[in-house]
Amino acid sequence: MNTSVLGPSSDKDVGESDPDTSNTPDAGGEADVEDPDTSSASQIDYQPCVLGEAAPWDECAEEDIFDFGTVSSHDTVMRRMRIDNLGGAPITITGATIDDPNFEIVALTYTTDDPPTSSEVAFPAELPAGESLFIEVTLKNLNAGQALVFEADSLELEIDTGADTPETVSVELIGDYGTCGTGFANCDDNVGNGCEVNLNADPLHCGTCRNACSDANGEAVCAGGQCGTTCSPGFDSCDSDIATGCETDIQTVDDCGGCGVTCEFDNASAQCSSGTCEFDACATGWMDLNADLSDGCEYECTFQSNHDLPDITTTDANCDGIDGDISRGIFVATTGSDTTGAGTMASPYQSIGYALTVASQVSGLDHLYVAAGEYNTQLILFNGISIYGGYDPSNAWSRDINNVTRIHYTGDSGRKIAMRGENITSPTTLGMLTISTNAVTSDNGNNTALHCVNCSGLILQNNNFIPGDAGDGMFVGPPNPGGGAGGVGGNGRYRNSTRGAGGSGGLSGCGRNGGKGGAGGAAQLGPASWGLAGMSGVSATPGGAGTPGVRKSNYGAIIIPQPGKPGAHGAPATHGQHGSGGSGGQVVNGFWQGVSGGDATDGTHGNGGGGGGGGGCAGRGGKKGSYGGSAFGLFLIDSTGITLSNNTILAGNGGNGGAGTNGSNGSPGASGRPGGIFQGNNLRTTGGAGGNGSSGGNSYGIFTLNSDPNGILPGNNTITAGQPGAGGTSLGNPGANGVAQAF
Repeated sequence: MNTSVLGPSSDKDVGESDPDTSNTPDAGGEADVEDPDTSSASQIDYQPCVLGEAAPWDECAEEDIFDFGTVSSHDTVMRRMRIDNLGGAPITITGATIDDPNFEIVALTYTTDDPPTSSEVAFPAELPAGESLFIEVTLKNLNAGQALVFEADSLELEIDTGADTPETVSVELIGDYGTCGTGFANCDDNVGNGCEVNLNADPLHCGTCRNACSDANGEAVCAGGQCGTTCSPGFDSCDSDIATGCETDIQTVDDCGGCGVTCEFDNASAQCSSGTCEFDACATGWMDLNADLSDGCEYECTFQSNHDLPDITTTDANCDGIDGDISRGIFVATTGSDTTGAGTMASPYQSIGYALTVASQVSGLDHLYVAAGEYNTQLILFNGISIYGGYDPSNAWSRDINNVTRIHYTGDSGRKIAMRGENITSPTTLGMLTISTNAVTSDNGNNTALHCVNCSGLILQNNNFIPGDAGDGMFVGPPNPGGGAGGVGGNGRYRNSTRGAGGSGGLSGCGRNGGKGGAGGAAQLGPASWGLAGMSGVSATPGGAGTPGVRKSNYGAIIIPQPGKPGAHGAPATHGQHGSGGSGGQVVNGFWQGVSGGDATDGTHGNGGGGGGGGGCAGRGGKKGSYGGSAFGLFLIDSTGITLSNNTILAGNGGNGGAGTNGSNGSPGASGRPGGIFQGNNLRTTGGAGGNGSSGGNSYGIFTLNSDPNGILPGNNTITAGQPGAGGTSLGNPGANGVAQAF
């Protein structure tokens, strides 16, 4: 650092001016360097005068040297000089410089008073002719020196005399520092080079001589007398020990980019790359599914295969996050939407039917993953599209047998089927589903959980098939109406000596009219006077003869003829035949149809009686009841090769057969009237037979026709039939009971 006052430089040494000039103060109190009468007005002549420690107006020292001697720490030493302008023209002291930060330079003027007083003058300072200017140099040992000797060896004064080039006056500086300044030391014990060491900055002498800072894995530095190290890239000092330098490699997972910066990811290994923590790999048995490294490898899974078909163990074989294959799946949940959903885990569809339609139109999407809940629908299966239930969307679509996915159908009062399939020949799985219906409550409909025709590719695993009860057969109606009554024959008439005419035959509603009644007896004695027999009715036996008239008085008494006897009864009507009882059933057009009982036949009409009574009509036969519906867990036709594993099949109860109606009673035939006033008797004809009851419905866990499942049933399946339906009741033949059979 320079100690300087502004001004241009010159090159004149002390003593180069006229040595004959003297310095004597004049009467005015200031020293006149020379009598102006003896100097030319344009003459340039000045003299530097080194005073050293002398007073301002003392004689010049013999040597033109500033001798500061040995300056102890924090001591201050001042030396001065004077410049006398001996010429006739003014000069200018433009500046003064010492290249040592411990020196200060001040320009002054002094009075000739005793003691003289000074005034500081700024550079550049004009020095008129005959005047003097004082330069005072102060050395302050502030322990800032870097050497025992001064850093500068001279004071340089710059004087402008008006010439083209300023002149320079140099004053030699001698002396030294008694001790090195604070922070400096003479570590090589060579006074010649002074305090050559900066103890605050020298890494070989940091704080004290020969205290070398470590440069391990970096560049040694000394700052403020304290060792440090500018570490090489990839290293740092982590133990706070300056002696070990940059001992720590900060490109490791324990110190990555800085001391103690540990690279850690849950359930995973890490690496440090260029001082930055990076994910390396998941630990065995763990996966990063959410692509969020803040939780590392959050999903525990052991990879087994690229192919993952959902199964009872709910194992995620391909470790994609679910039991199944996300890339093949369409997702369904009761909370989803068919209009705004995308069929994904985050945005599922709402209905299984819609998802099946989408899957049938998009290649590669052949799995439906259905969340737990109830889906009130009837489904039609698509060949090659599998349906898996048991998923929980609230738990990352985890799967569990206790998460019930129920497909329940409540429609149709006749034939009721929850799920239907036809021509399912490619592998198509139904897994972890509950497929059910409610009971048939009207008509005699069948009730089926799964109905499948030509379904050799169907795979049923871990499902529940629970159809409701089938419908009961129907009671057809009330009894048939009976036959109409026969008509009443007319009375015979009587006279004293002639026969009374027989009454006319009675009419019958069913064509069984009675014969004409016999004529009454005459008022004479003997058989010749008895009444005549009535005429035969239609399909009737002849009527009996009338009795003769009997005379009751002698010689003029009144003769009262007796009535004729009634004609004989016609033959009675007979019972009709009972119809056959209903039993069994058969497959018609791919569906089960039970067998109803037969209708009963009607009874025969009664015949018209003799003596005029009309015959009664036959009773009508009763009607059959309809057959009871059947319940089926599975109804399989032409499905050899279907696979069943670990399913529970619980068929509902078969419906009861319908009761046959009772036959109606036959109507009575009317009595034939006797000849005269004798009253005959009525006779009721026989009724028709009762109708037969129909067969009760069946209950099958599994019904097969031309179907041979893989494996021997039941295998690991639980198959239970419900109660068979009872045959319909009847006064005739009752219907047969239904059949209950597991498979």
